[in-house]
Amino acid sequence: MRPGETTTIQPGEIKLDPSAGATVLDSETGEKHGGFDRMSSALTLMPGLYDIRMGKTEWRFIKVDGGKTVILRPAQIKLARDLKWQKARVTTADGAEVFRFDAVTWSATLAPGRYLVEVDGSTIPFDAAEGDVLDVKPQ
Repeated sequence: MRPGETTTIQPGEIKLDPSAGATVLDSETGEKHGGFDRMSSALTLMPGLYDIRMGKTEWRFIKVDGGKTVILRPAQIKLARDLKWQKARVTTADGAEVFRFDAVTWSATLAPGRYLVEVDGSTIPFDAAEGDVLDVKPQ
């Protein structure tokens, strides 16, 4: 910045595709800067580094540049509607639970990472890259 000159900072934008419940945090301070839900898939932010918290998972250090849109494609785990199950959950490799399915929740949207999907005692490893979808179907 220089004396007598005007400096303009353009905001940037993050979009989630598909939209999901998530919170946007400043990567350095942890301060909340907004969030997403099923109806709101885009968020306008000042340029910087942000973390996206989806449930108990985090997508770290998302860089937002002024005047640009960052499109993030979370990983998804979907239990087929005709799959019969009693207990289903998603954990990290060290056993920390990050998502639990229930009678009305058959789909999980998560940050990319390494997960184990447990369905009635069976375990399915899922190395989830951005945009990956794991469909769990009856055998």
